[in-house]
Amino acid sequence: MHYAEVRTPVRDRDTVAAYFVRAGLWRLRHEPTRADAILRSADIDPTWLTDPLFRIPAQSVIRFWLAVTEEFDDEFFGFDSHGMPRGTFAVICRHVIHEPDLGRALEQCLKTFGLFIHDIQARLEVRGRRAAIVVENSLSDPTILHITEEIFLSMVIGVICWLTGRRLLLDRTEFGHERIAHGADPLVWGPWTKFDAPQTR
Repeated sequence: MHYAEVRTPVRDRDTVAAYFVRAGLWRLRHEPTRADAILRSADIDPTWLTDPLFRIPAQSVIRFWLAVTEEFDDEFFGFDSHGMPRGTFAVICRHVIHEPDLGRALEQCLKTFGLFIHDIQARLEVRGRRAAIVVENSLSDPTILHITEEIFLSMVIGVICWLTGRRLLLDRTEFGHERIAHGADPLVWGPWTKFDAPQTR
């Protein structure tokens, strides 16, 4: 089981912003030949990545994520100092599937991610009928702060969508970094997104 497989069924018309794919190649930013080979193996034209907001077919993105995971033996794509060896995501899913409710499942999901990923940690805050995932980021490279948080949160949300069998709709998202021209896909983070917030949540 891989991250790309833990989600609601992909429809032919589903797409993903190109900046997610471009970010996945961060470790290969100085190896264009190797990066192009991975893209073409997933039926992704490298020229598509020149526009970060270009929409790439979701099926191609799934093939891309699986190829990158295999290339790096890391299901967090080289962003963390510790990383997630292949098979980690399956372990996380097995830990949460037997929880009695979504709240307990989400708490367990975040704790288990924290056993593997060291530079990004998250906790669940519940106030009345509202819940928030609060992120702490200790990455030293400011150029990848925003995308690592987006990828981390998309993985967590992917687990929850898989458990519930439907796409999770967010009320609001706050990012602790400045607005990035090619970040924060509204189709993922909802219609109300704030930047330069005190914390990502």
